[in-house]
Amino acid sequence: MKQRHRFVFLWSWIFLCVFVLTANAAELAITEGLMDYQVLQRGADNTASVRVSGTSEKDAVVEFTVLKDNETVNGFQWQTLAECKDNTWHGTVEKIPVGGPYTIQIRRKKSESEPLAIKDILVGDLWILAGQSNMQGYGNLANAEEPSPLVHNYEYAERWTIAKEPLHALLESIDPVHWGKLTDEAERKQEAEKWRNTTKKGAGPALPFAKEMVARTGIPIGLVPCAHGGTSMDQWHFGKKFEGGASLYGSMLRRFQVVGGKVKGILWYQGESDASPTIAPEYEKKFREFITAVRQDFNEPDLPFYYVQIGRFIHYKVSINDWNIVQDAQRRLAGEIPHGGVVPAMDLELDDPIHVGTEGHKRLGKRLANLACRDLFGQTDILIGPSDPLAKYVKDGGHKVIVTFQNVNGKLTAPGRVNGFSIRNQDRADLYLIYDQRLEESNPNAVILDLAAEAPADSILYYGWGADTYCNVVDEKDMAVPAFGPIPVER
Repeated sequence: MKQRHRFVFLWSWIFLCVFVLTANAAELAITEGLMDYQVLQRGADNTASVRVSGTSEKDAVVEFTVLKDNETVNGFQWQTLAECKDNTWHGTVEKIPVGGPYTIQIRRKKSESEPLAIKDILVGDLWILAGQSNMQGYGNLANAEEPSPLVHNYEYAERWTIAKEPLHALLESIDPVHWGKLTDEAERKQEAEKWRNTTKKGAGPALPFAKEMVARTGIPIGLVPCAHGGTSMDQWHFGKKFEGGASLYGSMLRRFQVVGGKVKGILWYQGESDASPTIAPEYEKKFREFITAVRQDFNEPDLPFYYVQIGRFIHYKVSINDWNIVQDAQRRLAGEIPHGGVVPAMDLELDDPIHVGTEGHKRLGKRLANLACRDLFGQTDILIGPSDPLAKYVKDGGHKVIVTFQNVNGKLTAPGRVNGFSIRNQDRADLYLIYDQRLEESNPNAVILDLAAEAPADSILYYGWGADTYCNVVDEKDMAVPAFGPIPVER
């Protein structure tokens, strides 16, 4: 009998707990619009508004307040958010000022229950991260960029968190394009957890970029990972958007819409998979069309689009000419696409045969931030970095080629001996003419190439010929000379 009483008591207690929890949850709940750690894209007036929907057990007035550091933000004392009808409500929290972290509290008017609290909300700028593995992040985690409370990440698992490397967890995505062959949900979750616990790779350029932007502007940053390693421009084709989450473009577009349908810009790092004889010649056309499509689908014709020129690759099967074709297409497009720009990676160290090292990613992040701060925050003291190379043959007590650049910050510099230039014939064979590559204080925008003999009239110049050339020329803001070529050696 006592055992029966204990059984009845136990179930009565469970029922009471479930009833209380259900009642509290039913009293007021948010179903759409806000979650902890969310970053809201600011508008031109440096504020953000967010549409919020929810349910309530009773029809009543729903109200809200905004707090920062446990103090009510000026102008955001308790005020009406919505009228609840038929147990549902919809309202807009208007004009939250740039900054944070904020706590937004929502309650039913005159309710004695604790208000709902959505914590660590930021108002700032959202950046889409797209491309392949170097954007996904494959640098060693041993010395990865430290997190910042003002940089959040919208994970593939569809939740906002404080950004921490690695940013991309493919198997946590709800979109099948990122699953590979792991279509079984239980197996995929198991593998995702195993990866989280064991991976030693995952550093990329995005978190260093975001922290640099916060340091320079004070504007919080939200990152929206969309990259996937080993992917080509064909796999990113905009025509696949109608496949939704079964395509890279469709997945990116869906996530763009989920975070509010408005972002500050895109960071892109891709091209390695297109450096082959059958694909490389079409890269420039495909990349240009991709950028146009993204701007159209994001409903922002001037959407900032910053990308990385592919760097080094150590593999005996690499197609050298095609690697350079992709690099030079990326270099030239930067001067043709408005509201865009490129930063080189050819001078950076690797953590494996194709992936930029962690310290290199930190430098890339700052290079990308240089472009964004110049274009978007009026920091015009920052130039885009060495560009528009011009090579001219000079016979002046010997034979030399002077290579000049535009947009140099201060002067060109190099650790140790300048390296990376080669003079070639029309078949791209090295003529082995250069015996010294050097800088001169009197010509801060130029590299001097001393030659052993006169360069033939049809000579061409490369910087970064091949997939594994040691290149080391940068300017005083660490903006590197991009890999280029062929360009003519003018007389």
